[in-house]
Amino acid sequence: MAKKETKEKKVLTVEEKIDALLAEMAELKASDKAKDEKISMLTQIADKGRVENFESKLKKDIGSIVKVSTLNGVVVTSWRSVLDEVYKDSNGIWHEKQVIETTTEDGKTQSMDLVDFFRNVKKVPAKVILRGKKLVSEDPEIHTEEFKVSVEGKEYTLEGAFIN
Repeated sequence: MAKKETKEKKVLTVEEKIDALLAEMAELKASDKAKDEKISMLTQIADKGRVENFESKLKKDIGSIVKVSTLNGVVVTSWRSVLDEVYKDSNGIWHEKQVIETTTEDGKTQSMDLVDFFRNVKKVPAKVILRGKKLVSEDPEIHTEEFKVSVEGKEYTLEGAFIN
């Protein structure tokens, strides 16, 4: 007949628990420091091309969903500032009149107050199909970022300034 063994649990005081946790934390810090030094050494002596190749394989595809502005269910493809007046009157009160002109997917333009635009605009998710650069002058260094996005099955080409 097997004899049952009874295990006694030792009751630790709060001070003993704190001392044990502090000792464990000190061990972990020492271990982390040793690992950090090893990683630093390996990074310094590693072939930079291989490191970059390894890290690029680990990267996930992020940023493939962006947000596009819509007004009354119509995608806004661009906007520009038409009027931007800011002044302080004789009573010391600041006044501003900011008007923008929006262009929608159907080519229509509409002028509206900037505040009204931001109150009424809705952001909808869009999937990025293509991302590229568009030259804006003969100088190849001067360009804007351009996106081809899909919103509910329709494709639009937008400049980077009008995304998110």
